[in-house]
Amino acid sequence: MNLVAMDAPMMRAYRLGFTRTRLDNEVLGNFDMYLFRKNPVWGLIDPDGTVRSVAVLAVGTRKKNAWGPYANWYAAHTLPAHRYQGRATRLNRMLLDDARAKGCVRVKSLIQSYAGVRLHWRLGHDFWGVTEKGYIQVDSPLDRSSAWPSTTPEQARSVTDRVQPLTPTELAAVLVAGGFATGPQELSFLDGKPGTGLLVHSL
Repeated sequence: MNLVAMDAPMMRAYRLGFTRTRLDNEVLGNFDMYLFRKNPVWGLIDPDGTVRSVAVLAVGTRKKNAWGPYANWYAAHTLPAHRYQGRATRLNRMLLDDARAKGCVRVKSLIQSYAGVRLHWRLGHDFWGVTEKGYIQVDSPLDRSSAWPSTTPEQARSVTDRVQPLTPTELAAVLVAGGFATGPQELSFLDGKPGTGLLVHSL
């Protein structure tokens, strides 16, 4: 599978052929904004030439302190009939690998959906707490072998002053309290081992 830079006509074509939920409409509406702002929107091309997963990730270049530069993960979406088949994981690993090669050392993101939580979990990312708007804050290294200060990561400071990310048990409580998950079945993915966080795959 290869990457393709998406434009407005390609995003319109991506929307066709499936029934969209309120969250689908909200997320895909944001993609229009990202395109308008010239943020890079990427699609993963399946072997049949169809794009079924898209994402927006900006490569930061400023190193203000020990915590940067950051890759800014804005959004990800996969067509409903093709979710939980590894496409979003593959696409975002490729984008994060590229960001790391360009000098980014961490990734930051705000999660607004259950699918987003599962995706970040598969990628081995760190969760820190919930923002005032109800999003889950991610601030995570792109290389676990790097050394970091024993303080709260820069992008996590809006939700916590702790120096360690949420444990699986704490994350489960956050997911239920925030309405991301409703019961044990939706939390079962936390029983498995999260991704390594070492995003250096050749895909």
